[in-house]
Amino acid sequence: MAFAGVVASARERNSGYFCRVGVSEKHRGHALQLRLMRAMEARARREGWVSIVSDTTDNAASANNFIRAGYRLYAPDVPWGWTHTLYWRKCLWKRDAS
Repeated sequence: MAFAGVVASARERNSGYFCRVGVSEKHRGHALQLRLMRAMEARARREGWVSIVSDTTDNAASANNFIRAGYRLYAPDVPWGWTHTLYWRKCLWKRDAS
């Protein structure tokens, strides 16, 4: 099946961290991970967080889902993963045009 979890980030101020987002092999190909990410983003907005961060390591499918969902690669001040980990961030609030 599918699962997702978001917690307050210990690394980025006023941000959530996707600690788990995945879909079992049998259920892949139906945009479940993307839908779960959207649901967790809605929760993060209700919490008042300004962004969500996450990471992927050796998982091209998840990396592509982050791209589809509007996440961008970034370099955290203090990396928390492996040397080849990719770090992702998405701003949740639109900035004022003024």
